[in-house]
Amino acid sequence: MGALAAAGAAFGTEGLSSAPELPARPLGAYATPNSLYAESIRLVNSSEPLLFGSAAAPTPAAEPGDSSGPPAPAAAAFNPGEALFEGIRDYFTYPTHNDDPPIAGWPHSVRIFYERPWTLVATPLAAVTAAQAGAGLAINYVEVGSLIGPQLGATFQRAMTEMSAVSLQQDPMAVANDVFRVFVRNGEAPGEHGGVLFGNGAAGAEGQDGGNGGLFVGSGGKGGDGAAGEDGGNGGRGGLVFGNGGEGGRGGDATGEDGVVAGNGGRGGDGGLFVGTGGAGGAGGVATATNGSATGGDGGAGGNVGLIGTGGAGGAGGAATGTGDTQGGDGGNGGNHDLLTGAGGVGGVGGDATTTVNGDAVGGDGGDGGRTGFDGRSGTGGDGGNASTPVGNATGGNGGASGDSAFFGNTAANGGADHAHGGHGGDASTGVGNAVGGNGGDGASSAWDGYGGRGGEGGDADAGTGDATGGDGGQGGQGGWQAPSGRGGHGGDATTDDGTAQGGNGGDGGDGVLGVFDAPGGVGGKGGNGTATNGTGIGGTGGDGGTGQGGGPHGSDGADGTGSGTSGGGAEGGGDGD
Repeated sequence: MGALAAAGAAFGTEGLSSAPELPARPLGAYATPNSLYAESIRLVNSSEPLLFGSAAAPTPAAEPGDSSGPPAPAAAAFNPGEALFEGIRDYFTYPTHNDDPPIAGWPHSVRIFYERPWTLVATPLAAVTAAQAGAGLAINYVEVGSLIGPQLGATFQRAMTEMSAVSLQQDPMAVANDVFRVFVRNGEAPGEHGGVLFGNGAAGAEGQDGGNGGLFVGSGGKGGDGAAGEDGGNGGRGGLVFGNGGEGGRGGDATGEDGVVAGNGGRGGDGGLFVGTGGAGGAGGVATATNGSATGGDGGAGGNVGLIGTGGAGGAGGAATGTGDTQGGDGGNGGNHDLLTGAGGVGGVGGDATTTVNGDAVGGDGGDGGRTGFDGRSGTGGDGGNASTPVGNATGGNGGASGDSAFFGNTAANGGADHAHGGHGGDASTGVGNAVGGNGGDGASSAWDGYGGRGGEGGDADAGTGDATGGDGGQGGQGGWQAPSGRGGHGGDATTDDGTAQGGNGGDGGDGVLGVFDAPGGVGGKGGNGTATNGTGIGGTGGDGGTGQGGGPHGSDGADGTGSGTSGGGAEGGGDGD
């Protein structure tokens, strides 16, 4: 018999047992005040015990080799006094409810306080965390707002300059037409701005910046591609209110005998402060040396956006090919989305480096993904470039980090779990020499509510004669309210015919955001395998599982890599995720 029904019988009144017995399901499924009231009556009046963790938030998918951990003990009937006393202690020490699955659903606060009374003590912590996230968002608003004054001042000065150039010694209709064109027109000559108030900027000539859009409405022009070995022009700025930024121009390719350096890509123009898309950064130029060293051009950064829109993608780094030392260009960073809703730009991939005769090869690093503001999706980090040489050392480029979110970013609704990961490290291979794979980039972190991004995977390394070292996996990002923290990236594999092969270490899983409820820790990444035909093979160490916060479970440790060779060994496991 339920508690209220028993009380009614004792006092000679009708109990509340006539309330409809609702099916057992997460309280979050009842979103209206009336249904919440009915569910609360069911919880008090039902003969069912109130159990901890009656529903589960999404967790990272298990992969082969992951440790399953001990099964959770059978849940006991709810005892408010005992639960509150022990729960307060447990919240700060993370012991007995370590394996308790998190609570999912909405509204969070009602379910949290019903099923986990100890979280009452976390309310001040949650308020502090929310205030910190809000403060970070406010800084973004201030930074963007500081751009308005200079733009208005420059626009006013430009209007005065162009107005003073209008000839009054002509037909009145011609004067009116010229005055109108000062404020409303599309750019026509290469790199010409649009009208002061309305109009699109024109594309730039070779290596020239694109024209800016009008103050209110207009898109920026594309930057001109660079001449041989020269930088591309920057994209024009979009309108302050509405408009897209122009694309950056591509860096010029370069070919020569030795010391060849390609041009860098231009920066993408910023989108509108209110609505718009940032321009993509231009790709770096390709460098080719017929008798010496070569360096690829760097990709341009993507343009930023304001309230609503998507940051521009970073340009790809240029490839480098030569008979001597080669260096791939770095990818450009993705543009930031700082304010209301949108997405950060994707980081550009690093350029490959290929040495054909004798020399060191270094892949370019991937660009970082752009951050997102109040609600949106972070940009994915760019992958590092690959490196190869027949004789010499080869080093893969590092993956770029994913941009963080300021408040509600990277939720399941906007695909954050799939997009906010770090870039993968580049692979490295050599015939004679040492090979080192690039490290994976870190996943995005949430400031309040949203998934933590997965760390990028470390690059593989292969050496004929010499040592090989796999790249380390990136760190998982911290997850927010009822959203899993990111998994650490897996370490890269290492292979050598004659030498030492060391697998890369797995990245640590992300910790839950301190002060929020039900923030599970991320799973640690797996260590890479080390395989030596003649020599020592050592497996990489699995990453530590992340710490859960506010009643969320801790992440399990990543599996260690294997080591094999004429002498070989494994690796010691990661920590306990606390």
